[in-house]
Amino acid sequence: MANAWFRMYSEFATDPKVQMMSEADQRRFIMVLCMRCSNGDVTLQDEQVAFQLRISNEEWARTKALFLSKNLIDEDNFPLAWDKRQFLSDSSYERVKRHRAKRVESGLPQQNSIPKNLRKEVFERDENACVYCGSRDDLTIDHNLPQSRGGGDDFDNLLTACRACNAAKRDLTHDEYIERNGLVTLQKRPHIQKQIQKTDTEVNPTSLRDDPPSDSAKSKSVTLSQWIVGVHERGERLMSDYEPLTAYAEKVGLPADWVELAWLQFRDRYTTDEKCKRKRYADWRRVFKRAVEENWMKIWFYSDADKQFRLTTVGVAADLATREAA
Repeated sequence: MANAWFRMYSEFATDPKVQMMSEADQRRFIMVLCMRCSNGDVTLQDEQVAFQLRISNEEWARTKALFLSKNLIDEDNFPLAWDKRQFLSDSSYERVKRHRAKRVESGLPQQNSIPKNLRKEVFERDENACVYCGSRDDLTIDHNLPQSRGGGDDFDNLLTACRACNAAKRDLTHDEYIERNGLVTLQKRPHIQKQIQKTDTEVNPTSLRDDPPSDSAKSKSVTLSQWIVGVHERGERLMSDYEPLTAYAEKVGLPADWVELAWLQFRDRYTTDEKCKRKRYADWRRVFKRAVEENWMKIWFYSDADKQFRLTTVGVAADLATREAA
């Protein structure tokens, strides 16, 4: 089958039987690969090959003898191991077909289709940024609890993820992925060594979606301003007594005053910004914990150089403004 492209393997640069040939013969072999790619299974006659290479029939006979001796081609000028090392086409048809068959076997719909309005709501809730690395490019919908493990398409189970992070996460939950890879930021992609190491004495990770719901979670969704009023009326503290948040900050090494700084920025955004102040949630403590986990406020970043968190320019400015207002 003719194709517009073929796979060129990096070992070409180190294979002794190729590198011991002259540069002219190496180029001729690549041209033979190109001719095979564009002509499919059609037998290439010696005269045709010589013409394509712009050399004489005698020169091609010498070159062909060299290629035969190195087991690079056969008598019909067909590259050996071609079928084994090349795809029939660059189409994703077969891969998609296998993926859909696997979904059906698992009892899932053949295609995963999230309604456009639901996708939009998830993207808006997550600030149109990947919850794992903060990227705003090539965004997709991710399932916190994967469909292969029984997760559904409900709003609370959907997350915004860039295509790279979504693929790397595979069948893990959000918190399992964070636990395995550490805090993933724009400065730290998933493939880099994780920053949080498990120990026998570490605090058990508390999930944004798995920690027991607070009393406010049992009530109707409200804006942050309404929630704050309700918390004060019940005589509760806003965030300082929220154990899952405190445990998370201690576990990853986030200073408590930086978490407080993030809360001030979070509160200001969701009580004054025209768009954000209309957001409604049942449990704002869990929402803020997620904001801390995913660094929504861009207050800090993790420095690979000294293995600790540092304030960003935004964080330094916010800290200075807070000190001046105190």
